[in-house]
Amino acid sequence: APVLFISRAMFSLFVTAFALAASATPAPVVIIPGDGSNQLEARLDKPSTVSWICSKKADWFRLWLSTSNLLAATNCWADNIKLVYDEEHDVLSNNAGVETRVPDFGGTGALEELDPDVPFHATAAFRKIVLAMVDAGLKRNVTLRGAPYDFRFAPSSPRGMLYIDRLKHLIEETAQATGKRVSLLSHSMGCLQALYLLSKQTQEWKNKFIEKWISLAGPFGGSARHWRLHASGDNQGLPVDPLVIREEQRSYETNFWLLPFPLWFGDRVIVSTPRRNYTTLDYDAFFDDIGYSAGKAMLRR
Repeated sequence: APVLFISRAMFSLFVTAFALAASATPAPVVIIPGDGSNQLEARLDKPSTVSWICSKKADWFRLWLSTSNLLAATNCWADNIKLVYDEEHDVLSNNAGVETRVPDFGGTGALEELDPDVPFHATAAFRKIVLAMVDAGLKRNVTLRGAPYDFRFAPSSPRGMLYIDRLKHLIEETAQATGKRVSLLSHSMGCLQALYLLSKQTQEWKNKFIEKWISLAGPFGGSARHWRLHASGDNQGLPVDPLVIREEQRSYETNFWLLPFPLWFGDRVIVSTPRRNYTTLDYDAFFDDIGYSAGKAMLRR
C-alpha cells in the first residue's frame, strides 16, 4: 500500500507553508504530494473477484483511501488497486474491469485528507498546510493549487507521463491567470515528479514560470525500505497481513522508481539473509531469489 500517513516532514511542510505565504503578495503555490498522499477513485465492472465477499460492479468510489475497505476486506481492496504487468509488451494497466481516476486535479480536496470518513481528521495529509496558507491569503483553486496523481505510475509509462504534462500545464495556467511565477512545494515522491518535470524544461521556461521549488524529504537516492516491500510486503504498522498486500505493492511502477540507486548506495549491504547479502548491484539476483523475476523488467522500465 502507499504511505498512509505523512511523516515528520509534515512539521517542515507546516513551517514552509507560512514561509511561502509570508509576504504581502505571495507567489501562487502548486502542491505536489508524495506517494499515496492523495485520493484515488475507482469504478468496477470486473469479470471475476478473488472472493465472494468482493464486489464485481460498483460506480465511482474512493479506492484510496477507504480505511474500512482496506481493513475489512483487504484481499478485495488489494485486487482492485493492483496493476497488471504485461511483460511481453512491457505494458502496465489496471486490473481487469477496474477503471481509476484522480479527483480534483488543480484543487486541494484530494490531498487535504485521504479518508474523510475517519473522524478527527486522522488521515489528514496536507489539510493543516492548506488551511495555514489560506489563512495567510492564498485562495484555493486560484493561487493555491494541488497536483494529485495516480501514485502507482511513474513517468516511464504513458499514464505517468500524462501527469507530467498536466502538471506542466497547471503551472503555466496558474502563472498566466495570476500574473506571477509559481512556487512548487513537493514532498517525498512528489519531489521526484517535480525533478523529472523540471529536468525536461528549458531554462527559459523555468525562468518564466517558476519562482522557487521547495523540496521536502525527497528520496533522490532511493528508499531502502522498498526492499522489504518487495520481499515480504509492508503493512506500515496497519493490522493487515503484509503478504496479502505484497502483490499489489509489487505491481506499482513507482515502487521500483523508489528503490535505492546504485550510484548512491553502491556495494553497501542493504538486505542480509542467512544465505547471502544483497546490494544495489544485486537486483537481478534479489528478484530471482524472492520469486518475482518480473521485477527485473519492471526495474529497467
